[in-house]
Amino acid sequence: MLAISYSPLLLSFLCLSGINAWGPLGHTAVAKIATSFITQYAMQNISLILSQDQDAFTPLKGWPVANPHNMVDVATWADSYKNTPMGSFSSELHSMGNPNDPPTHCHLDLSKDCHDQRCIVTAIANYTERLLDPSLDIQQHAQALKFLIHLVGDVSQPLHTHGYEKGGNKIKVQWDNHKKRLHTVWDSLILQQIAGGANLAALIKLSTDVEKEIKGGTLQSAVQSWVSCTDPNRILECATEWASDSNALVCSIIMNLPAPTADLSTDYYVAVKDVAVMQVAKASVRLAALLNYIFTGSSGF
Repeated sequence: MLAISYSPLLLSFLCLSGINAWGPLGHTAVAKIATSFITQYAMQNISLILSQDQDAFTPLKGWPVANPHNMVDVATWADSYKNTPMGSFSSELHSMGNPNDPPTHCHLDLSKDCHDQRCIVTAIANYTERLLDPSLDIQQHAQALKFLIHLVGDVSQPLHTHGYEKGGNKIKVQWDNHKKRLHTVWDSLILQQIAGGANLAALIKLSTDVEKEIKGGTLQSAVQSWVSCTDPNRILECATEWASDSNALVCSIIMNLPAPTADLSTDYYVAVKDVAVMQVAKASVRLAALLNYIFTGSSGF
């Protein structure tokens, strides 16, 4: 595999930006943690690509972005993009279509669960290949990179890999005495309760705490297995493996719901919060390993 790189002359003009803003907590945390495991050379190329991106970026409502050319700040770009006329084609690329029957049956079959070969697994494979394609220009590489930063996060959220009740969006639950969708609970509310909010301080706390667990805590021993399939030459196989791993959690963890009237922000939250942290950690190291492979030819782990 040939790693891609950009001109040292261009790199000399690059000013690496700091992390000074935030977006939806899970995606920005995944990107921020990943930056701690991305090699210097890979990060220089990532930053160069994003610095040359001329795409007009509108952040999600309520989530200010200080620098649209920062890896962390563009982590939510794909969600904004899918809601535009130009990006509407991409809405189906964030999930799988397999209904299954949780909690009794969870299984991912790419031939059946990826409608017209357009789903999160094939999207990760496609944008990896596009980022490696030397015939594409830097704008096309930027779009591919932004999709990867987001979709590797999405595939670790189990309800993005399971079509039952539209990925949990049609399952109404109680959270802190409010009606919410189960998908929202897993997209946002569990992580916000862990981090104590949905702001910059929460992002720093969540990303710092998860990074510590990856580097020397309870998650350290699992990292090598999580990054064992991150080679771009096997990306369709690897993305399928990541999605299958997440899909299994829908049966084993997520759909073990209490009574319909129970508030999920109490006992359910206690039972699942470590799983949510683990999924953020998986996405972070897999994203870092994949990007390291793309730009340097090895995972860095």
